[in-house]
Amino acid sequence: ARPSRGPWPAVRRRGRAMLVLLGFLWLHPASAAEPSRLHYYATWAGLPAAHIYLRLDEGRPDFRSGIEIATVGLPRLLSHFQARAEADGALQRDATAIPAQYDAHYRLRRRHKQISIRYRDLDEGRLAEKGPGDTGEHPLLADKLRRDVLDPLSCLVEIRDLIRSGKLKGGGSFHIPVYDGKRRFDVDGKRLPPSDPPAGLTGRLLKLSLLLRPIAGFRVDEREDEDIDQSPREVTLWFSDDDRLIPLRMTVSIA
Repeated sequence: ARPSRGPWPAVRRRGRAMLVLLGFLWLHPASAAEPSRLHYYATWAGLPAAHIYLRLDEGRPDFRSGIEIATVGLPRLLSHFQARAEADGALQRDATAIPAQYDAHYRLRRRHKQISIRYRDLDEGRLAEKGPGDTGEHPLLADKLRRDVLDPLSCLVEIRDLIRSGKLKGGGSFHIPVYDGKRRFDVDGKRLPPSDPPAGLTGRLLKLSLLLRPIAGFRVDEREDEDIDQSPREVTLWFSDDDRLIPLRMTVSIA
């Protein structure tokens, strides 16, 4: 493993800028058609923050992805945050992800919660609805905010397939609406020339710039046990520029 930089908005602290740093260990030497299993190390302000395990299985037409996050050190003391999530669905030939379901289980400040999303096809579009076991107490967002959306894991799948399809060559851009079971945000992204690679990254690299725009569901509720940043977030994402498209490093500042 080697240290590198990247974000994960798993730990939130009011009034503090946070830069999460990621490193990766490729655990399974997969080809482009085989599942990738990745181990990321996160740090917060230079201190150990979390271990993140990512599984990407994107054989066409079906995909199945998963993630596990466990905080360590000070972030664990502050948040007791742990999470795991899975998503599956299908990839169309136009590099569009069609998710079937998304399930996430997490613990935050000793409270266990579950998010479950199921998708239903309607004449007006594909609607994300609550699935079995969902513990959310907030009312669902309006239908228009949950229509034709992706969950966070399916969003990563679609971004990788957009790259794989060649649609982002020459500085191509994309727009993806995302719904995580509570919040709706938009991901606007574009491909950048791989200039000024971060220390520790070598070989052929591919660089994306993302802007995460909050749309709805980000109001801070004093009864909630979490702080939610409502500002847009700029993200820089690095991939290996080969058939595997391994996510190598991601950076974001979180207030």
